[in-house]
Amino acid sequence: MDIAVAGEHVKDATSFHFPFGYHVELPMLDCGSLRLGAVDLPLLGHIPAVEIPLRLQLTKFMVLELIVAVLMLLIFIPLAWRLRGGRPPEGRLVTFFDVILCYIRDQVARPAIGKHEADRYLPFLWTLFFFILFCNLMGLLPWAGSPTGTLSVTGALA
Repeated sequence: MDIAVAGEHVKDATSFHFPFGYHVELPMLDCGSLRLGAVDLPLLGHIPAVEIPLRLQLTKFMVLELIVAVLMLLIFIPLAWRLRGGRPPEGRLVTFFDVILCYIRDQVARPAIGKHEADRYLPFLWTLFFFILFCNLMGLLPWAGSPTGTLSVTGALA
């Protein structure tokens, strides 16, 4: 195998290459255009009107991040409904996530931030934690790659 293509399956791309030979090309979305009117500025003079086309190329990591977001909604909305009444968690999956949520609250957020402020920011911290975790777990799929491996995603999360 050529070294140049050894890591191609984990990089961001405009298509998915599945291991069983199936190939999916992602579309370019045309979002119209943005029209900026003419302006007369004292120091710069007259700036003519400009029309800027707005196009968005979907990439593999955008699709994987969307899949992660939907997966999180499918897991955590029913989990919140089950834990809403203050009853103890029932079932392995609910107990598993409850243990992780309580650990992040009691052992990470409250000692680092303080009880009052930590409780205020816990939903945000939980969302970030599970989004990063699920994105990294997507990297275990041989055709996917991890969206958090790109500087743009890491920078946006920072």
